[in-house]
Amino acid sequence: MLEERLELGFILSNGKCYFKEDSEKGHIEVAVRILNLPENKSLKSRYEKSVWGDMNNPVDFLVFEEGALKVGIKYGTERVVVFYPYMISRKTDEAIAEYRSKHYRVCEVYPPHGFERFFHR
Repeated sequence: MLEERLELGFILSNGKCYFKEDSEKGHIEVAVRILNLPENKSLKSRYEKSVWGDMNNPVDFLVFEEGALKVGIKYGTERVVVFYPYMISRKTDEAIAEYRSKHYRVCEVYPPHGFERFFHR
């Protein structure tokens, strides 16, 4: 199901996968690309109306409001999948199981409060 390019990106709740392209440095650039794709026009509209849009924080928007999985390599060699457990869809649940089988560490995250709102930056 998943592509072999598993190093850094997102899997949206509808199962669509978006991974880092050569010109992108990290999750923020991938998230911005996702929001700017023509097929994601309604997603961008929701982002612009959300609290995360006011903070220019597309990564947290995708994870906490859209239920996306954040896939990435954390601290060098550790492979990690991050998700908000209250927003899991059937497709993201299947992806989590597949990443577990590939020995990724699976981490639940929760919306930050106060000064911690920028922890994905």
